[in-house]
Amino acid sequence: MSRRDIPDIPPDLYETLTAPENTAKAIEAMEAFLIQGDEQKFEYAVALYVAAARHRKEPIERVTGALCMLAENLQGPRRAAERLLHLTQMHELTFNGILRAFYGDVAVDRAIGASSQRKADASQHIKSGTWPKRPAV
Repeated sequence: MSRRDIPDIPPDLYETLTAPENTAKAIEAMEAFLIQGDEQKFEYAVALYVAAARHRKEPIERVTGALCMLAENLQGPRRAAERLLHLTQMHELTFNGILRAFYGDVAVDRAIGASSQRKADASQHIKSGTWPKRPAV
């Protein structure tokens, strides 16, 4: 997402996303973007919410917890014995928004590109046997 691609967030929603007393309303606003199918606005809304929380010096654990609750509300729990089974698209969008708030668009876009390249290279690694093994737990 470049500066030219920044979605328009109506002023009242902007205020809702950045006000300290409106966590529940901010979560509802972000949820509405997903229901409308606007992933870009959702990711940007997460970034606004996180940046405002950082400015207020809220612990990132509280912010991440609220956003993970939103993910579970929309996509259901993906846990077995309190262990996350796999990330959903919702989690990916949420964490992209968090990373955008902390590190900016360039870092996130670069990471997305690197991830895409790893996926493209995966079949070559599997075929040649050079795929890294998972560490023993």
